[in-house]
Order: sequence, then C-alpha cells, then structure tokens
Amino acid sequence: MSIYIIRNNQQTGPFEEHAVLARLRNGQLSGEDLACRTGESNWQPLKTLFPMTNNAQPVQAVAQGRVDTPTGNVSPQSKKGGGAKILLFVLLGIGGVLLFGVIGVVVLIRSSVGNKTDSKGSSRNSSTPNSNSSTSNEPRFKAMQDKAAELVKLSPPVNLNQNAIIKGKVAIVENGLSGRAEAKGFDPYKKEFNQLDLHDYGLTEHRMAAKPDEIDTLIQILCEKGKSVAFYRSGNSVTEAFANVCKVSIIDYRQPVVIAQKTFTNDKPEKEIRTYSNREYVLGAPREIKEYAKSFPLEKLSASSTEPNVARSGLPKFKAFMDTAPELGRVLLPVNLSASPTIRGKVAVVEIDGGQFELKGFDYKGEDYSTYGTFGISKEKLATRTDEIDTLIKVICNKGDRIGSIKGVAVYANKCQVSLVDFKASTVVAQKTFENRQWDKEDEDFDSELYRNGYVVLSPSQEIENYIKTLPTS
Repeated sequence: MSIYIIRNNQQTGPFEEHAVLARLRNGQLSGEDLACRTGESNWQPLKTLFPMTNNAQPVQAVAQGRVDTPTGNVSPQSKKGGGAKILLFVLLGIGGVLLFGVIGVVVLIRSSVGNKTDSKGSSRNSSTPNSNSSTSNEPRFKAMQDKAAELVKLSPPVNLNQNAIIKGKVAIVENGLSGRAEAKGFDPYKKEFNQLDLHDYGLTEHRMAAKPDEIDTLIQILCEKGKSVAFYRSGNSVTEAFANVCKVSIIDYRQPVVIAQKTFTNDKPEKEIRTYSNREYVLGAPREIKEYAKSFPLEKLSASSTEPNVARSGLPKFKAFMDTAPELGRVLLPVNLSASPTIRGKVAVVEIDGGQFELKGFDYKGEDYSTYGTFGISKEKLATRTDEIDTLIKVICNKGDRIGSIKGVAVYANKCQVSLVDFKASTVVAQKTFENRQWDKEDEDFDSELYRNGYVVLSPSQEIENYIKTLPTS
C-alpha cells in the first residue's frame, strides 16, 4: 500500500513501502516524520508505522563534537569481549561456508539431471528456451543501472560556468560508501521512477534520462569517509563515527565537461545513532547536496516532453499535473517586462519555498481543488494540465535575515520574488520582489510553526495577493 509523507512541513507522495523503508534506514527520512497510508486519514509517526526500523542498536555518544585524533579509549573488558565475538563470527562464517557448499552441490546435481532430461526432449522449457531471461522481464531501467559504475568514474575536464544550467535529460549517479555505484531516480522493484528521489532533487520523471543515450546532463555525487568525529558506546562496544565528504559535479555530458562543482562535508555527530555495526559508522550524506542540485535552473524541454502522464492508473485526478511543479518552477525563461502585464486565460501557480516545489490550487492528495495559497486565483481560472496554461505565476521564496525571536525560537524575514509568465510565449512579462519583516509577537499562529520547523519564517503572502489582484485579467 502506498504512503504519503509529511517532512519539514511539506506533503509528498504517495510512495511504495519499500522506498520509505530504504529512506528510513539511510537517514533521509526520520521516524518522527508523519505518514498516512492511502485510503486512511490517520497520520502517525513513521516509527509507529514501521516499528521494526527501531531494531538497530542505539549507541550513545562518548565524545561530543569533533575528535580529530581518536584516543581509542576502549576498556580492556570490551577488548576481551570483542575477541570472543570475533571467534564466534569466525566459527559461524566457517559453518556458513560449509552449508552453502552443500547447497551448491545439490543445486549442481539437480541442474545436471535437468539438462539431461531436456536433451531427451522432455524439458519443461523446451518450447520457450531462456524464458526467464526474456526482455519482457528485464528491469525497465537496467541499462541505466548498468551504466552507473562507468558514470561515477567519469572525470572530464573542469570548465566552470557561473551561469550553469541543466540541459535536456538528466541522470544522477552516486558512488555510495559501500563502493556500489547507483543511478538515482529509479525504483528497480516496481520498474518505475522513484518519486522520493525526484522530489529530493527537484526533478520530474519527464526530465530523467531513462536510457544512457538520452543523457544530456549528469549530476555526479562522489562520497567518501572523512575524518573521525566522535565515539559512541553501547555496553562494552564502542563505535567510531566518521565524517561524510561528498563532491558534487554538474557535467555537460555531451561535451563532456564539468560546468559546476562543489564539495560538502557532514562532520556534525548526532547525540545518538542507530547502527548495525559495532566498529564504525559514517554520518549521512550532507543535506546541502540536494539543495545545491536544485539550485540550477533547467533548460526548457519540448511541450510534449513535459506533458503529465494522466493515463497512469491509480493516480488521483490532479496528481500528474501537480508532479510538474519542479519543472514549472525551475525552467529558465527570458525576461521581457511588459508595461501593461495581464493575467490571461488559464492560470497555474507554482511556489518554491526553501527548495520545495508545490503547484497550488489542489489538495495535497491531488483529488480536489483547494484555493489555499493561490493568491486569490479562483478555481475556475486554474489550469489542470500543462497544455491549458496561459499564464504562470511563479513565486520563489527564501529565508531572509533573522529579525527577532519568539519563545526562544528564531524569527526570520521572508523574501519572495513573484514572476508573471506568458506561458505560451515562454517569457517573463512582470517581476516584483516582496519581503515581510513585520510580525506580531503576540500572534498565537506562530505556535504551530514553532512546533513543525523549530523556527519561524514570515510570509508576505498577503502582499503578493494584493499585487496579483491589481493586475488586469482577460
């Protein structure tokens, strides 16, 4: 059953259970994030929905902050216990090898007998040879996964461009600390695009290269274990934690040449970790990676490439259209300001706030209209498909300066750039910036924001709505 997620006050999904579990294990989702299965109305923490994810061994920090030179202060008792554990694992390992050896011999004998039977014409597969390896059963994105190992090794010349944009179709690869190369954005089990990955990198499935020969831009993420930063203790065992250092390269794959590059480091140890290893633990990949990848504008694709696939079975009424929000929000468009800008025809409103993309005007499930956040645009004026859009209102907001605090929590200004786009002509015809620095210290509505984010960002939504209402419509 599919699952919706609320993380950092943003609704995403639905996602398959195995994809959510994978993100829980690698730290991209938290047990505190809220989840709701499709068809249900009860939101609950992921740790309640999946209690088995709490079985990893919790260990407490021995040293807070950075530890540039580990002291290795493990007690003699823990060393002795560690030796006994090693002996036990060795014995288990030998037993496992013998067991698998016996199984292998049995399989070999059965396979040999089966082959002899086939040669006599009584084979169960004689009419459909190699049916198990037919192309119909081959994973949809197998070619991309097979190419990943080659793509992570690609090391083209560097020619940085301050105005770098992401052109055409995109592939994302990362080496992973396990040494296994992975092509991101695909679900190998369902043979579908991985919506969590697409959300994290601000892309749509229409932007992703499904085959190696479609790649125009490569986002390459190479991570490695950094310096030791802390020790964690659980009973007599001590786990050493290491930083995670990742280099992100934006590569024009057709050239090929690196057009943008930046290195990020996560060296801030957590108060408590959960690990299946008793020896070492590498911190999660730096969160800034995805924000960096999402910061680059996109070259516009052809209209046919961005049309949502409304024929996909099981999708709510507006969900496919809502999935185009990253495409609508990131596409780079020329600016040709008009002296008399007008809101024409059908309208789409896309908001980009803190790297999150949202197409406004529909409820979070995509099943019905919701005029919340449309800045006064009525549902009768809202487009429901990309080919219906005449005017695009694009609102890009970023957390501004800290201007105070409430109940001990920081309050930040919010600066938003509003662009009015003639969508048919792919041109920005009006643009204006708003900033909210005024707030009521007695406003009780802040309570919910404090609970969700740990800080408050003011929104100039009323000022934006007032501005849009001044624009003529046709």
